[in-house]
Amino acid sequence: MARYSIHLFCDECAQTHSLGLMMNLEDGPVEKDSIGNTYEGKDVPESLRTCIHDNCTICPKTNRIISQVGTPNYYNCFLVPIKE
Repeated sequence: MARYSIHLFCDECAQTHSLGLMMNLEDGPVEKDSIGNTYEGKDVPESLRTCIHDNCTICPKTNRIISQVGTPNYYNCFLVPIKE
């Protein structure tokens, strides 16, 4: 099982920013990839859906709040493997 940091894409600065949360997943990507690509044709795990729906972050460049509350676009949410 691999450990991942969860990031959201920021439309303002075109970078991804960490939610500050980590999650263990059995079927995550080997390198940084969107949740949409990773789980295309499959169900996104409930724990991951909840994590994205319930949390937000702030862009350090614009101070804008970034979230995927409501109906998330999983292609704007990323899993970043944590090298341990």
